[in-house]
This record gives sequence, C-alpha cells and structure tokens, in this order.
Amino acid sequence: MKRRIQAADSIRFCVRGRGAQRLLGQAAQAGLKLERIAPQADGFTAVVSGAGWAKLCQLAGAGGWQVIQMQRRGPGPLAERLLRRPGILAGIGLFFVLLHWLGGFLWCMDLELLTVPQQESIRTLLAQSGIWEGCRPIQAELAQAQQLLEASGDFGWVSLNFTGGCLAAEGTPLQQAQAEPPAQNTGLYARAGGEVLAVNIASGFAQVQPGQYVGNGMLLAAAEKLDRSGAPVPQPASGTVTARVRLAYTGQQAFTQQRPVLTGACAERRTLTLLGRSWQLPGSGALPVAAAAPGAAGFARLRAGNHLLGTGNTKADFHPRNRRSSGTAQRPPAIIAGLPRCRD
Repeated sequence: MKRRIQAADSIRFCVRGRGAQRLLGQAAQAGLKLERIAPQADGFTAVVSGAGWAKLCQLAGAGGWQVIQMQRRGPGPLAERLLRRPGILAGIGLFFVLLHWLGGFLWCMDLELLTVPQQESIRTLLAQSGIWEGCRPIQAELAQAQQLLEASGDFGWVSLNFTGGCLAAEGTPLQQAQAEPPAQNTGLYARAGGEVLAVNIASGFAQVQPGQYVGNGMLLAAAEKLDRSGAPVPQPASGTVTARVRLAYTGQQAFTQQRPVLTGACAERRTLTLLGRSWQLPGSGALPVAAAAPGAAGFARLRAGNHLLGTGNTKADFHPRNRRSSGTAQRPPAIIAGLPRCRD
C-alpha cells in the first residue's frame, strides 16, 4: 500500500559507500531516471521518482551501498496520514451523502416577491398538496401544486422552483382586462357654436379647419368617405375640436354690504409663565367687556422699538359703523354697487 501511494512522489536521496558512483550506471541499465545528481565526498545525491525508489534500494543493497532518504515531496505523505485515520475519509463521504439526501427536504420557502395575501393563499394551496417546511416533496406533488395555483384564480402567472431545500415562488396578481366596446360608426358634431381654434382628429375625416365658424350641431368629422369609385369607406370618428365660444349668463349680487371695523378700544394684560405656572404682572388693564362685540377677535403685541418683548391678549370691538381708526383698523364699510356682467 505504501509503495503505491508514493508512486506519485519525488524522493531526494543520498548514496554513501565505496564506489558509490557505480550505482549510477546500474540505475541507468535498470531504466531508472535520476535527476539533479550532485557528487559528494563519500558518494552522491540525486532525485528519483517514487515508483523507482524500491528498485533503487534493491540495487544499492546488492552493491553494499547505503541509501538515505533526505526529502519526499508529493501527495503520498498526506494520503498515508489519511489512511492511518479512516474516520476522516468516512466523515467526508458521509457529509456528501447527507448533503445530497437532505437537499431533497423542504427547509424554507422564499415568498418575498409576493404580497402578504398572496403568501397566505399560496401556503394554503401548497398545504393541500402536502407541501410544507420539513417535508420531502416529489416532482408529482410539485406539479400538482403548480396546477392548483394556476387554477385558483388568484394569480395571473405563478411559478414554483425547488432547489437546494428552498422552494421559491414567483407570480403576478390576476388582472381583469376589460374589452373595449366596438366603436360606433358615427360622426363628430359640435355641442356649441363658435370659432374653431384647433382640430385634432384621431379617427375619421375632418370637415372643418381652424379659423372657421361653426354652429351648434354642425358636423365636425365624418364617419365615412367615398373613394374614387364612389364606394363608402367607413371609419368611426373620434378626436377633439377646440373652439372659442361666446356665452351669456345672469346673476344676482347684493347692492350694499356691511363690514365690521375696529373701534379702537383695547386693553393690555401681561402674564409671566414659568415651569407651567402663570402670574399676572402689575399694571395690566382690564378688558372692556361691556363694549366688546360678540364676534371680537383677540390679538396683542408688546413692542419696544422694533423688537418683540412679549405677547398678551387683546380684545377689540367690531361695530358696523363708519369710523376711521389707525394701526390695524380697517376702512369703514363702503357701498358696493354691482350690475350683471357678461363674460365671454
């Protein structure tokens, strides 16, 4: 066994003894190929293949020379160590056997490309075919599951791919395609009269041009046209015709209107807020409650120069009367007269 293993090795050796150089001639006559021969004081060194090592030892023993193995290269030493430990080879073989056998089991499902409702639906249909994590599906079960998924009506297209213990499912949702009704062989007529601005006829035969005036109900695009022989050529009319039209309408508008204005009465209140508690500062005035209108709005600002120092609550009175006020006061109500207007 050892000789067969070292057949692919390269052995470097040393020959010692009286007249050791004669071994070179005997090795050549025996068909042994020696390489990297180097003379020594009491012999020589060379390299021989592992297959000829035994023959070389026999020749050296018959001539009374001493042969010393100096170095050995090749797969032989590793193979010999593995043979001395057969459990390693058995473990490697068992690993590949289990890898092949366990690869037929379903360990996981890859359904990431599907939506959550689709994942629940596909798991239910697979369970009806006896396919779930931990089972060992066969090709017939996978084909049956594929047919159930296609006949379920939940998928427009679905595919199952089982490899390496993983079942990957891909699919698209079912989309209902609505067939368009056949186009009617009718023309395109104007809904109002006016000046044609643009003509965009997708189908049919245009009867008007930009700049032409048309009336209500006038034919804009015909659905058929006579060819040179006089035979009608039908083609349903469709498209858009843009025109400028003139319309009149009437409306009612109030002759006079009233608007609230500020009376100028105001008050200021200063409040200090700290850690969720509030204190009213001295010098704050009371709001004119008696003069306040029901629809009064509250706002106030305390300014020093152009810098905002604090905020307060201000309540202003609004009365529908003519009065001038400064600051944020609005203008007094004006009488707004309106007449019916016509727009093109």
